Amino acid sequence: MILTGFLNLLSGKNNKKIKNFNKKVFSEILFLFLLFTIINQTYIFLLHHFIALSPTKPTSYPRTNRFIILIIILAPLIEELICRLPLIYNRNNISISAGLFSGLIAASIFKIKLLSSFQGILILFAFPAILYILLDYYKDWIDPFLNKFWDKYFQLIFYLSATIFSLLHINNYQINNTKDFILLPLLLSVYFLAGLELGYIRIKYGIIWSWLFHILHNFITLILLHFLTNH
Repeated sequence: MILTGFLNLLSGKNNKKIKNFNKKVFSEILFLFLLFTIINQTYIFLLHHFIALSPTKPTSYPRTNRFIILIIILAPLIEELICRLPLIYNRNNISISAGLFSGLIAASIFKIKLLSSFQGILILFAFPAILYILLDYYKDWIDPFLNKFWDKYFQLIFYLSATIFSLLHINNYQINNTKDFILLPLLLSVYFLAGLELGYIRIKYGIIWSWLFHILHNFITLILLHFLTNH
């Protein structure tokens, strides 16, 4: 039943949120966690052994408390707000998502540390706030247009969110030669798959659950990569 719902969502059908949270829904979430974790970690394992994940570098980062908070908790929050929050349209969701994405691009261009500097924190708050003011000012003609657009092109938006999510992780890899460049789309496909899964969870169960799944996914992935690169 859950797999059918996931496949229907991938084909642009049944994109309605489950409203009544109960014991059955909680069981579905646990099942999804186990299923998606097995799929993703098996995929990572196969990539590591059959095409060699030489470009990857996350295991080279220092294992400090700050690293754990940044990579496992805060980074997933920012990524969920950018990529998954706008899957359900309203003006606040768009303001937060597009504002954070614009701030991320600005921080990359000017080499500002987004989560560990005053300028970065300012960007995180300022860009969404400015965009919200603009959208609110023109809401009378923007809201009807965007509502119609989201309804008509939901499937495109869903896949685009997973694509953007995968591209946000391009810095996880070092492009040293032609082989690394050729393998990059295959390596990023791990994140694209995770983006589809997290998108389904966000739509069906809410943004909090997709964030929690994201945290658990990052935690398990780091453990697996540590094991694979040290054995």
